[in-house]
Amino acid sequence: MKKVKTEAAKAEAELNQLLGEENRIHKSHVLQYRKIEPLQIEGIADDILLLLFEPNYVRPGFKVESDIAEIPSIFCKLTGDVDNFLADFRLWQKNNLSPICINRGYKGIAKPPRKHVFNKRPKWFSSEKGINVEMALTSDLGPLNLLSPAYRRNYLEAVNNVLALFKQTTFSFTKLTEREILETLLFNSNKIIKMFHNYDYQKHAPKFVIDESGKTIISQFAFVRMLLMQNLGFDVILLSKDGFASIENFVSSEDCPIYHLTESEQKYSVTHRRSVEMKKKTLKLALILGGIALVFMILRIL
Repeated sequence: MKKVKTEAAKAEAELNQLLGEENRIHKSHVLQYRKIEPLQIEGIADDILLLLFEPNYVRPGFKVESDIAEIPSIFCKLTGDVDNFLADFRLWQKNNLSPICINRGYKGIAKPPRKHVFNKRPKWFSSEKGINVEMALTSDLGPLNLLSPAYRRNYLEAVNNVLALFKQTTFSFTKLTEREILETLLFNSNKIIKMFHNYDYQKHAPKFVIDESGKTIISQFAFVRMLLMQNLGFDVILLSKDGFASIENFVSSEDCPIYHLTESEQKYSVTHRRSVEMKKKTLKLALILGGIALVFMILRIL
């Protein structure tokens, strides 16, 4: 039987041939079933600031294959002249452009979990293999029931990644037990779960911003939640005006790069650019009013 393509199908085929199948914009209801593979963007300060508010599909490394979506995200600390960028994040929050949470210090994510919220030996978990995702999906996991099965699967895989990281890495603090990690991430991270629930993988990544001006000390529980967010493809940004040491006590600068911002990086800030424009307009208006006043003075003299 002969087949005929619609004009829309022809246009889509041409776009796929031009850009590649992995770079096209996907329908959200189709993309949500992909397994996510988070990527951490590495670059100089200019790269990070340029990509900070860009959607995932234009960030380097974004790729969608048959069953996997590779999601580029940012995990870093900004020090120095950060006030304008904090204002940018608040503006982003005000305009409700994507899920975002701005915390002053670590108190909001440092809370220890409630203990004994599941059986001592849940059938879906073993120390050797971690979470058996298929078995866990059929269990009652409390807050995770908010998520669709596909998102719940990705969340459980992210928790497995965090568990594996704690096994493989030596940290400079007392390690949390596997049970503490499970209780923290599965039953005591509702804010993260709600942000993940609204995540469209190809659009803007959820942003978790920590303002370190309060100089609160990061705890193991805050750190493990930050690792979870990184493995879910969130942007995790720490802002420290005076370079207060926090995440540096837990991981190296390779895992969480630190960028010191000066006047030259302010051009990437929306708040800064608006301030410059406002000053130009104010100066222009002052010159116009001054010129008008001068004309009136001359006319009065004449």
